[in-house]
Amino acid sequence: MKISHKLLLMVGITVLALVTMSGVGYFQSKHTKADVALLSDGLVPSLLAMSDVQRSFARARYAVLFHVILPTPAEKKERENNLRNYLSELDRSYVQFAALPFDEQDKDNIAALQQELAIWRPLTQAVLDVSNAGQTEAALALIREKCSPQANKVYDAMRVVEEYKRKSSSTAKENIETDLQSSVRFSLIFGLIMVVLMTVFGLFAKRSISQPLDNMQLFLENLSRNYDFTQRVKITQKDEIGTSLIALNGLLDALQASLKQLNQVGRAVGGSVHNLSQTSQNMSDSA
Repeated sequence: MKISHKLLLMVGITVLALVTMSGVGYFQSKHTKADVALLSDGLVPSLLAMSDVQRSFARARYAVLFHVILPTPAEKKERENNLRNYLSELDRSYVQFAALPFDEQDKDNIAALQQELAIWRPLTQAVLDVSNAGQTEAALALIREKCSPQANKVYDAMRVVEEYKRKSSSTAKENIETDLQSSVRFSLIFGLIMVVLMTVFGLFAKRSISQPLDNMQLFLENLSRNYDFTQRVKITQKDEIGTSLIALNGLLDALQASLKQLNQVGRAVGGSVHNLSQTSQNMSDSA
């Protein structure tokens, strides 16, 4: 594998790791975002509205009771006006509360609460009518026998709604915490795996580059000392360094051939000089 391919592979692995972590983080954040939206847009406002409904309902109950036990018509009239205000607050709070269901079970719970409230409302008016007629004992008996038991049913329905919402809120919080922990755990584990892989691959790439360079350096040092041009560099890989080593061996082949040719020429010239010298000697002797 070429060095450039190794570098591209390292870059590709890094990019793949980043894309994978980003993708997993995106999907986990989507799931977390849904739970956060459920809490912030549904459960928390709904629980706050539920508190307003409970407060208005409790005030209305007390207003009914005080209307019965107060002695003068003026005081009863004042309490009746207070009751109307509390019932108006109850209606407004309930409309806001009923507009925030987050699933089918919550809708069913809210519908059950609405049904119990619808039964309780006429009973309060019946108590007021009896109380305004001056029949205190009959009004108290009506509260005790009908209005209070029905009010308890309303409280039970409220409790069911509130407990379900709080349970759902706890579940959403646990899901958010689980998602965050999973995201952190995945990031740590995946990051550690990528660090190990990149370290191993980096060491492998470093060795595949540095070892042949070290071998070439040692070869050139030996060549500069003994001038043995018959030596050749051992080629173990097919990359840019291997190509350079092949070129170096080719240069040594050419250099060795040139030296051999020069040696042959030198011998030929030496033989010619010897022949010429011999001929000259013979001519001198003949003279």
